Amino acid sequence: MILYKYTSEFAGLKTLLQREIRFTQINALNDPFESHLPVTELITDSTLSNMLDSFVVDDDFFNLVVELTVDQLYSKLDENFKNRFPKNVFSTYVLNQVKLEVLQRGQSLQSFVYDMVQNKKQQFIADARNRIPDLLGDEIAILSLSTICDNEVMWSHYADSHRGIAIGFNAEYGFFENIIEVKYQSKRPPIDGTQKLSRVEFISTICGIKNEAWAYEQEYRLVESVRALRDTGEKDVRNVPVFVKQFEPSMIHSIIFGCHNTEKTSQSISSELSKADYSHVKLYHSKLDKENRKLTIESFN
Repeated sequence: MILYKYTSEFAGLKTLLQREIRFTQINALNDPFESHLPVTELITDSTLSNMLDSFVVDDDFFNLVVELTVDQLYSKLDENFKNRFPKNVFSTYVLNQVKLEVLQRGQSLQSFVYDMVQNKKQQFIADARNRIPDLLGDEIAILSLSTICDNEVMWSHYADSHRGIAIGFNAEYGFFENIIEVKYQSKRPPIDGTQKLSRVEFISTICGIKNEAWAYEQEYRLVESVRALRDTGEKDVRNVPVFVKQFEPSMIHSIIFGCHNTEKTSQSISSELSKADYSHVKLYHSKLDKENRKLTIESFN
């Protein structure tokens, strides 16, 4: 199976030159409903409650919370105070004062924090539920591909109004081992947090269902954790961090030039493809069939 990535001429040439392709975070995808993840039942109240209990009695986690709290307090102080009192001095003072106060109540600092968590547990759970979609949306990234290469709407939206290219990938390579086919339906089912889902089932429910309005894209998706990708240190025009994954040039089956592609771009890309590791790539260009009002894909001469 050949899967196509529509892209602008600049991004396409950069992909070929650097042998890396971008994965986009869920929160930055063009469908605004993508970031509204079906996580209502992803984690049950009892699961969150047990997690909070275990965290508070864990020494490492407890110390981390204390450290972060002190850091947050210190960051709000003015520079004159910071110049007079280094953070380690401030931290020691605050901890000693808090310990003294809770000891006067007949408690240890850890038991005091535990009681505080119990009193505010429902608020913590509600906050966690609100944060989970954003956390997942920032930590999961997607490479979107299509089975079709002649859709004029996709050329217009994703390939710079037909001035870009479509890169055809051979999906038989191991790079695409965990690829999922997108399903199109009017509603996305919630994830039942009481059920044990396989990785494929979880990813398919989170990332593999879109509204029927997008069915024309015939999309397949590769899903990766952002942490498994390379952070380029760059940001796109929307100020979204750019993450990429390296691929083997042998994976590329073909390149299709848009019908409004410039000669300069064609020459630049053709020159890159003349190199040994790209010499197998087939070249095509899209043309307007004006009589039937559709695109045709023809071999590049």
